[in-house]
Amino acid sequence: EGQGRRSKKYIDLVKQATGQTSTCKLEVNPNGKCLPPAADGSGKKSCAGGVKLLASNGRIVCDNTLDSRLATAFDQLMPEIRSTL
Repeated sequence: EGQGRRSKKYIDLVKQATGQTSTCKLEVNPNGKCLPPAADGSGKKSCAGGVKLLASNGRIVCDNTLDSRLATAFDQLMPEIRSTL
């Protein structure tokens, strides 16, 4: 099953589940242009897993990658880490 056919199936599923009737474009990014920089500072692009969704030409971003979730957890735990140290 080709990528185009899978994308069409997913778009149809989203339209059915949400009742949305407007056209939407689903683009899988195999070249990695949206990947964040690697944590090791090498400048390479990397991601440990997850999904990053962009809508309205990038004005709305839903970043649910493991990297972003770990960064959020780290930021939320920073006060507790400070008080422990």
